[in-house]
Amino acid sequence: MHLRLPRAVAASDTLAYVTYTALERVRQQQSKLTVHATALIAPDGRAVLLLGSKAAGKTSTALALAERGWTHAGDDLVVLGESGEGTVEVWPGRPTAAVRDPARPLAPKPQRALEPFAAGPGPLAWVVRLAVHPVLVTASLTPALPLSVNERLRLHEMLARYISGLPTPLGGVTGVPYGPVWPLDTPALARWRSRLIAAMANCRFEYLHAPSPETAADLLTKEAEAR
Repeated sequence: MHLRLPRAVAASDTLAYVTYTALERVRQQQSKLTVHATALIAPDGRAVLLLGSKAAGKTSTALALAERGWTHAGDDLVVLGESGEGTVEVWPGRPTAAVRDPARPLAPKPQRALEPFAAGPGPLAWVVRLAVHPVLVTASLTPALPLSVNERLRLHEMLARYISGLPTPLGGVTGVPYGPVWPLDTPALARWRSRLIAAMANCRFEYLHAPSPETAADLLTKEAEAR
């Protein structure tokens, strides 16, 4: 793959953006991709993927789960892969998280290391689309299967996000990366992502609504122990 950048652009943060986007196609050719999600390994060794929009409560719920014996496998940026047997695996992603100090709500969120952190991949067993908000009274789990058209569209957007030139969560990049959207996708990769979504739909897939990260973590831990 050859990309030509002006000298000034090549010396900027855009080089990291371009490199990441180009490497995403290579990853997908190797049956792996990066997604905007948070992941953990349950005490029984199976991986759980937490989905949700910005400020949905993914990081805070993951921190609460770690206090209950779960292992971090990436915050905000996670790698999904497909094994030779067609099993979806979660590979360790970003090992740090930006956590706001409650005493300084307007200050920049400092980074903290996630511990304990997974040393290798785990089989994906559970997908949870999360929404944590104090207006909710109790925590609830609602099956998302069979997947709605809207949910399938959200998954397609998520799996193709970084190969489509959309913003990539790169640490250290300041300002808005410069550059056009390159046509890095291919029909073969699109078909593979569709197969990956079908495999994810074979996992347990639910919507979780909770008033706090602690109640969300309690419910997830209880459900994991029951299965």
